[in-house]
Amino acid sequence: MRRAPRTRTAAAVLAALALAPALHAADEGVLLSLEQGYETLDGDRPEWKSTALGAAWSGTSAAANVEWREVSRFGVSDRQGSIGGSGTWHDITLAVEASGSPDHELLPEYAAGFDLGVPVAKGLLLHAGARRAAYTQEDATLLRGGLEYYVGPARLAYTVINGRLESGESGTAHVIQADDYYGAANRVGLVAATGGEATRIDPNTVVVADVLSAAVVGRHWIHGPWGVSYVLSWTEQGDFYTRWGGVLGLIFRL
Repeated sequence: MRRAPRTRTAAAVLAALALAPALHAADEGVLLSLEQGYETLDGDRPEWKSTALGAAWSGTSAAANVEWREVSRFGVSDRQGSIGGSGTWHDITLAVEASGSPDHELLPEYAAGFDLGVPVAKGLLLHAGARRAAYTQEDATLLRGGLEYYVGPARLAYTVINGRLESGESGTAHVIQADDYYGAANRVGLVAATGGEATRIDPNTVVVADVLSAAVVGRHWIHGPWGVSYVLSWTEQGDFYTRWGGVLGLIFRL
């Protein structure tokens, strides 16, 4: 079988890890967010844009969130709504999420997933999860597992992600992440990923392809209830293109 070219964004890898619970959670309450993303591609290809509105609630042992997102990629626009939640019982955390796209030209028509986090030693958590996404051209199943280690205000994590298409193609990606939590719920992190994963390479094609990406992610509270979130990412798309850019968000804590 011909080797698939490298592709996949750091932001997409982060999305695959979005369910993973974190010990360093935000303060309890309601959080509102507005995010704007922009990525530049070489070869005179159209830029990628995204806008997202979200609301999240966090309690002592449970959390919930909703989001509405609009994206423009390959010169095509799409919309997506998502909902998720998590709960902790006896130090075991279960997170679930579901999303749907009314047009689903780029994004999955529907997707659902879960992540289970279990402490195995002091500061050490074991994670396992799965996600199923139904694209117009192909369904994709994603399985993941990994470890998180917390020491003081720092977090180290390794995740292995296996993606398989309904047609039978499959690939495995490896993600390493390091985070530092500082101040009142502030965070800065580095993410690196490599391997193979199910992804879309144009408006009409979903394949399993290699990934090589890096990102800086974070959140910082500026003054009172106001803060910012950010993602700066770079992705090598092999023979297709190189993409770089990021996401800047404004967050408000009720």
